[in-house]
Amino acid sequence: MPSQVINVLFAVWNRSDQKLFHLAVTGRSPYFICDFTQLEPVADYVIAVIYEQYPHLRGHLEAGGIPRLSKLHQKLAALTPLQKAIVKFDLAIPSVLLDAGAGECWYYRETETGLVWTCSEGLAIASLQMFLPR
Repeated sequence: MPSQVINVLFAVWNRSDQKLFHLAVTGRSPYFICDFTQLEPVADYVIAVIYEQYPHLRGHLEAGGIPRLSKLHQKLAALTPLQKAIVKFDLAIPSVLLDAGAGECWYYRETETGLVWTCSEGLAIASLQMFLPR
């Protein structure tokens, strides 16, 4: 796909995203409502669902009993809570999307341990390694 097409697609996505957000915030969207007074309860609800429905997710990142998340937390220590959330979002979303279609033949060899990880664990660990210093 030529880079011009990608640039146009990104511009359309970016502008439509801004327009939809503006309509929702101003109460003029027929499809969405954006009520910032409900942000905290919604965030609490989403967190509760994640912990209830997906308790294994943290396990993927710390497969084999290796505390990999502590390294990430050290690296992010100087960031604001919002910056930390952005980094963690950027870590989780690609890993989950890749996991949906990786198949059983995919594997990742962890450099530090030499261990080979497959499936969800391999993708989670490989994704995490992108965010950690070598």
